[in-house]
Amino acid sequence: MYLVAISEATGSSADYLVLNNIVQYASPQLRTVLMAKVDQSRTDYLQHAEELAHFAQSWETESTKQKSLGRETVNAVRESS
Repeated sequence: MYLVAISEATGSSADYLVLNNIVQYASPQLRTVLMAKVDQSRTDYLQHAEELAHFAQSWETESTKQKSLGRETVNAVRESS
């Protein structure tokens, strides 16, 4: 929804900029992954940008869960010692 509102406010020529900015302003680790996922043959830039944004959100969520699981494991090992 947000991406569509931006597109309508700026005109369709800015659609590619939305996709480009999602990749450009991602964290360094995520930027590499997003650059690999960009399909240069697609012309539906907003749809592609939305898909990448959802992917980035799930990537960040999973990353946070894994860090939390690691801390819980370390704490459990410390408690059992």
